[in-house]
Amino acid sequence: MADIHLNQHKDRLAFTECFHEMVENSPGPQSFMMLADAYMSIQGPDRAVEANEQALKCNLCEATLACKMGRALVKTHQYGKVINYYKEL
Repeated sequence: MADIHLNQHKDRLAFTECFHEMVENSPGPQSFMMLADAYMSIQGPDRAVEANEQALKCNLCEATLACKMGRALVKTHQYGKVINYYKEL
């Protein structure tokens, strides 16, 4: 459904709303990671950082999540935060 909204209708808001609904219905690290990926795919790294932070609260030791968080922080030009983030891991 989200893919149709993005690629067929070019509606970014409806695209991300699909993922927000998923998070509301099934809040967990995987849902937040998918929401973050959705934001990254539409050039919304700030919102992706927020979603990744929510995922981190649920599951602190997943390497994939740490990598995605680092990428999102780099896209938002928060290099100092990236360095501190990786040092804390």
